[in-house]
Amino acid sequence: MNKRVLVLNNRGMGDCIVSVMTFPYIRELLGDVDIHFGVHEKHAGLFEHELFAKDKEGFEFSSFGVDYRSLKGIISFYKALKRIKPDYIIELCPVRRVGKVIKALKFIDLTLKFTFYSSKNRDLEIPDEFVDKNILQSSLNEIWWAIGTGRKSPPSYEQYQQVVEQRKGYFVMSMASSSFDHLCKPEDFLKLITKVKTRFEKIEIIYPLSKSKVDQTMKQKLIELEAPVTFVEKPLNELPLYFLDAIMFIGMDTGIKHLSAYMGVPTFSLIPVKSYPYSHSYNDEKHKAIPIDTPFYLIEEELEASIRKLSST
Repeated sequence: MNKRVLVLNNRGMGDCIVSVMTFPYIRELLGDVDIHFGVHEKHAGLFEHELFAKDKEGFEFSSFGVDYRSLKGIISFYKALKRIKPDYIIELCPVRRVGKVIKALKFIDLTLKFTFYSSKNRDLEIPDEFVDKNILQSSLNEIWWAIGTGRKSPPSYEQYQQVVEQRKGYFVMSMASSSFDHLCKPEDFLKLITKVKTRFEKIEIIYPLSKSKVDQTMKQKLIELEAPVTFVEKPLNELPLYFLDAIMFIGMDTGIKHLSAYMGVPTFSLIPVKSYPYSHSYNDEKHKAIPIDTPFYLIEEELEASIRKLSST
């Protein structure tokens, strides 16, 4: 019987997408293995899409949403543990609450025999060249520490990035974010939209967003500015549809940016200084991340250089 591994990530949508990139490494270490993936309940809809039925090497895995804060959610998670019967639980991007719930459930039910790995509050003896890199490298480090017995070091994240593909279709641009703190001014974002529209006059710009207060506020401001974009508001399980023929994603360093990269779409993102390089797990020059506090004329110049390369291919 295959080993069963439950991977947990209770952080943002982008963090969860990056976690999927590590699944081939788990299989490399354990061979034939059944992987189950527990994500924050608000992101569960995204992982219902067929894009996430298999990892990039074609191996199937299953996903489900987890709520660690309510009694109902914890009971549901407990039932999932009884159903999956994992041999290992590996928490990536660990948060304290997850460990508390798992340890409590294992104390209550002695029939739960899994081994739980979480680097929270533990020092990892990671070789210097793999420290302070990015979220993908950090996740590979945690897996190596948990189940990479006998391996002298974790692999480089560069082996697990998605291949960027050239497509002809439309641009995806969005300020969609979970926080106003991670946004540029809508007037400045309009400058980026205008720059793309000037060079690619006949190509549509799709602007995906959610119904959150942040997204709806930015939408209204861009409407007032008469931004030439097509707004789309769809549930998460339909979101990948808007990247199938995307030429490039341009926007904030958020979950949508990581979905773009996972689907092989080039990205140009504005990233908070505190998040770089941790949140940008890509060294391919087709993925450009610019600190959001950079003088905006320089951001415009960088975007111009990026889209010029597109128009010449």
